[in-house]
Amino acid sequence: VYVNAKYRGQGIGERLLSHVLDEISQNPDIVKVKLLAVVQQEAAIKLYQKTGFSIIARLKKDFRLDGQLYDEFLMEKFIHEK
Repeated sequence: VYVNAKYRGQGIGERLLSHVLDEISQNPDIVKVKLLAVVQQEAAIKLYQKTGFSIIARLKKDFRLDGQLYDEFLMEKFIHEK
């Protein structure tokens, strides 16, 4: 989920993510959702945690941007327990 910097802080990211999760929850075969977040993206990580995601692993030097490597958190949220 990405929100342009000039629109951040208005709850748009939370509404977008909540809508996507609501749509996903309509499928009873989906047990969980996983995502990756660059460790330095603290606002995004807080948003994901606020919507029920948990950090389950730290992936070292997993994402490359402009020649620099970044760690990422692997996060998951259970939608339907089976």
